Amino acid sequence: MERWARCHYRRSDYFDLPLMTSRRPLVFVPFLVPAPGHADPRPQQYDYGYQYYDEGPERIRIESHYIRGRIDLDDETYFRFQYLNDAISGASPTGALPGSAQPFLAELKDVRWGLLGAVGRKFGDHLVELEISRSSEEDYLSRGIALKDVWEINQKNTTLTFGLNYLDDLVAVPARGDLGKHSYDLFAGVSQILDKNTLVSASLTLGTNEGYLSDPYKGVSYTSIIQIPDGEGGVIEIGPAPSRGVWTRRLGRAPKKTPRGV
Repeated sequence: MERWARCHYRRSDYFDLPLMTSRRPLVFVPFLVPAPGHADPRPQQYDYGYQYYDEGPERIRIESHYIRGRIDLDDETYFRFQYLNDAISGASPTGALPGSAQPFLAELKDVRWGLLGAVGRKFGDHLVELEISRSSEEDYLSRGIALKDVWEINQKNTTLTFGLNYLDDLVAVPARGDLGKHSYDLFAGVSQILDKNTLVSASLTLGTNEGYLSDPYKGVSYTSIIQIPDGEGGVIEIGPAPSRGVWTRRLGRAPKKTPRGV
């Protein structure tokens, strides 16, 4: 959310399903709840989903529960929400070489919960939606806000979508405290109905991240001397420790800003 094994999902990480392989089928059970005592109750729909992911013996296992709902407040306005709960257990590689002083696998156990709420309203041919989200686990907190506009034109045969998204994340880094990470995304898309059986669509997303972009639980082991430019005309030499011939560097320093595009 998404990066488990102390690698965390992104928002869009957040409430979309994790992109994982070898997973059991995800089952959603939709049901309608009528409002009692009213002649024309407003539509309400709720879904429950369950997902199980298993990498095999002594590796990562994740159980996920999802509850989604939508309530139409009037003919032009709706409210939707999603709650998720993920439980993770097992072990993940640390990046160290087998047989080194640092363990090759690290045991972990954590629970992530998330909550998303959104309000949408139609304004003529436009559908505007404001979304707020929050996701929390033991060492990671993410808060997000997104705004989207869906515009129907050409007798509703053409749909244009525009939006922006902002994420404010906080990462608990051992020996360094809580460090911030910020993500910004702009997206646009278009879909066109060609006939009753054909729909074509395209989308573009541009984004950037800044702040702490590394993984505090991963390391890289070296068995030879490596020279890295220091940015001032010199080099920094990283070499093996004389005692065991392996030097492990924590991935604690990362680029301050990284652009993205899809």
